[in-house]
Amino acid sequence: MKLPSLSAILALNILLPIQHHTSRQTEPESTDSALFAETSYEVAYQQLMNLEPLADGVAAVSGLTIERDAAQYTLSSGTMYLLSPVAGRTVAAVFLGSGTFRFSPPSSVEREQLTRFYEKESLAEPFNSALLIFTDSTLEQLRATLTFGSGEIPDDVADYAEHAVEYLSLEDPSYFDTAIMTTLLNEQLGGMFYAHVSESRGDPLIVRIDPFSREQVQFSQRDKDARRRETAGLVNQFPLGTDHDDAGERANHLAEIADYKMECAVERNLDFSARADIEITARVDGLEWLPLMLYYDLEVDSARWENGAPATFFRGEENPFLWVQFDQPMAEAESIRLELHYHGDLIYSDNFFHYNRSATNWYPRYAMDEPTVLAMFDLTFHTPEKLMFVTVGEKVSASEADKVETSRWVTQHPAPHMSFNLGDYVPYEINFPGIPATTVLMVEYGVRDSRSGLGAQASVGADIANSLTFFHEMFGKPPAEHFYAIEIPALHGQAFPGLVQLSEITFGTEVAAAQRLKPGEDALFRAHEIAHQWWGMGVGFATYHDQWVNEGMSQFAGLWYIQAVLNKRKEYVDLLKEWRKDIYDREGKTGPIWLGQRVATTKHPEDYQLMTYLKGAWVIHMLRVMMKDESPTGDERFAGMLRDL
Repeated sequence: MKLPSLSAILALNILLPIQHHTSRQTEPESTDSALFAETSYEVAYQQLMNLEPLADGVAAVSGLTIERDAAQYTLSSGTMYLLSPVAGRTVAAVFLGSGTFRFSPPSSVEREQLTRFYEKESLAEPFNSALLIFTDSTLEQLRATLTFGSGEIPDDVADYAEHAVEYLSLEDPSYFDTAIMTTLLNEQLGGMFYAHVSESRGDPLIVRIDPFSREQVQFSQRDKDARRRETAGLVNQFPLGTDHDDAGERANHLAEIADYKMECAVERNLDFSARADIEITARVDGLEWLPLMLYYDLEVDSARWENGAPATFFRGEENPFLWVQFDQPMAEAESIRLELHYHGDLIYSDNFFHYNRSATNWYPRYAMDEPTVLAMFDLTFHTPEKLMFVTVGEKVSASEADKVETSRWVTQHPAPHMSFNLGDYVPYEINFPGIPATTVLMVEYGVRDSRSGLGAQASVGADIANSLTFFHEMFGKPPAEHFYAIEIPALHGQAFPGLVQLSEITFGTEVAAAQRLKPGEDALFRAHEIAHQWWGMGVGFATYHDQWVNEGMSQFAGLWYIQAVLNKRKEYVDLLKEWRKDIYDREGKTGPIWLGQRVATTKHPEDYQLMTYLKGAWVIHMLRVMMKDESPTGDERFAGMLRDL
């Protein structure tokens, strides 16, 4: 079972506005026995998937109220059933009876968001069933107010628990909700509360208090448009406490990974293997288990600590989460190095392209990072001599032997993420005064295409060079010493330090011939990705609330480029008018740009690009107009502000 929803990534990208339509292989060590040992993750997972009522855990309930921040549960009458322990603790209970769930978001933005889903600013909904999962004070409250003992236990108790747990788990890859599992495996860390309530097996109302989130309070409903019925769709999210309008620096990060030393190999048949030496620094006291993210088709062969001792880990089949257990609880600010060996089906080929199936999750990352932790990368790759290879950082060495190229790349500054590309590329070199050396890489078959060929490559190169020059003047010095612009078989672009991946559509190949791009959109798309070198690499977003600045600024920068450099004022105005129309068409139906990815729903995924990219660009355009001055262009005050930023 594939898990695209679990392995989704946050990346700097722009979707083109189209119609919806080794011989030197790194040697893994012998497979560690820890891979086969039953870990405490597996035990906890099985216990969560098989919750049963305790024979002596039955209590009558009358007039009990449980309050958790903006959520209130009034249990008027019924029965509470404690469920079987997980990881040695009682952490779950089922209530059957009569109750009322009340929920009132504290901020105007969140009340407006609730209104978009429920047409009211607060909820007061009846329920007759509830599953509670907790590691906070809930158990103490229940024991202090209720008298537990033996009693009749209907089959509905276990049935309801099993049904509710389906919203938190996937059985095939042994996946269970990461935040809940984290609190259960890290007993010394903060308390968690989760409540799933419904009436007569109707759609659930779900509240989670997640101590590891920047915005700990989360309210969800069933996502009625998801393919999988048991899928929760987020409605509200905000911090605990009284200062609900500013999340500040409340994120309770478990750990950071800020240093990577990696050796990777790609065989002639494109088999991929890697050794990743990573430095993990704990950001909390008592850290015992850490979830990492790794592309689900990559198989972990071994894990060892820096002293050579094997590390206990768990990874379900096709599960993007890799759980690592420390030999003893980590103290805050304590660091340790972990070496992982893994391999798998990462790169595919369609006879034209060689493409990385996961642009950023092919190397181990902290699974709960927001904001993204900046890291240094020291990368050594062994790749087939016949394929051209590029990645982030400065290429500090290269050699060839036995038809294998070995290259080493080192970042000069901390980077938010990294990727790589290899394939049958034809390089087009640009050495333009005042900008870094630039290489445009187009796949060989595209260069041979009589309708595009080197002309398309030169056209892309012109926009890359001209936008680099313009943005250098407007924003400041480019942050990389060499730029690579690479054709990929996708409908989007993606930016990394010194590396931009551009859709094949913009190279004018046969795929592009079937698409209808409006005047100016090609140049805007290319310039947008280059602008991310400043807005994304140079200035990053602290939280998802700020992501519109990166994307909106880059979208506006592309628009500004086609007006100021290409002198296409009509296209500039026409695109703004079209975007304004699209924004007004969704007025009142989607949230503000401040909600970032939360404005997108399964039914309307396009709302994210609409608000973050297009309305974001409109906000920057508005700011530009407000800051007009008496300089020849009228933009010196505006550009000066951007350079300062």
